[in-house]
Amino acid sequence: MRDTKVKSRRYHRKSIDGEKILAGKDYNHLLDGKAGKPVRVTVKSGGKERDVVVRAIGKGAQNNLLYHRWVDRNRALVDKWSNGQLAYVHVRAMDSENFRTVFRELLSDSSRQRKPLS
Repeated sequence: MRDTKVKSRRYHRKSIDGEKILAGKDYNHLLDGKAGKPVRVTVKSGGKERDVVVRAIGKGAQNNLLYHRWVDRNRALVDKWSNGQLAYVHVRAMDSENFRTVFRELLSDSSRQRKPLS
């Protein structure tokens, strides 16, 4: 799909596939069963409304995106607070795949130059 040029917090969602979104009301039910499918969203900014088509994602994909955003924010905070001296690595689960991810992150060029905690 193409870039819709819609950035979060600059637009107000007005409707999903023609169904109005009411202020203070949950609208998640309007997305039920639409994962992987194109969805028409009407957005408003600066008094102008327009339709954009996006591909809906499932709850698992949404949770994965939220997790990665959380890790990235924590990594940025640790980097800021330690003046770039400490690395941040999160162990998501106690399994082989996640341990490989942790070791890959610890051994990356950006982490390898950091000081260890003792």
